[in-house]
Amino acid sequence: MEVLQSFKLSEEHLQNQITRKDKDAVRLRSEIESSNLKVNNLLRENHKLQIEADKLKLETNLLVRNQKAELKKLRRLQESSNSSLSNTIKLMKSRVTELEELSKQEVDSALEDGEIDEANKLARADLVDLKSLLLNAENEETRLEKIGETGAQVEDYDAGQSESN
Repeated sequence: MEVLQSFKLSEEHLQNQITRKDKDAVRLRSEIESSNLKVNNLLRENHKLQIEADKLKLETNLLVRNQKAELKKLRRLQESSNSSLSNTIKLMKSRVTELEELSKQEVDSALEDGEIDEANKLARADLVDLKSLLLNAENEETRLEKIGETGAQVEDYDAGQSESN
């Protein structure tokens, strides 16, 4: 009888161990499923963030490219303006020189004849106006050259930024 009792206790003990292990297995399966769901959610979120990061990189590159194109357009416009302004200044200088020579000749002639008429006074006034315009044009040319240097610095900076990307 004792052996039977011992078998019953052993059987009961083994049944309890099996029940506990089944409960542990169910709990572990539940934890694994929960962890898998969390991992899948994190993977989906990571994928969304990668897509958003790629989109932002593309937008940034597009903006940089557009800014560079705009800077090139502005530089070409500035260079053509500078060239045009330089040509205008050269023409004005030559015209001022011509007028100065003409004015000197007329003044000398008028002084020899003993008369200075209204036309000579107007010619001198025109000469003064032309000199003033010439000075303003030279100042503008200097200002545009400084702007060009600043634009080149900005373009160099932008080029450095795009190379680092």
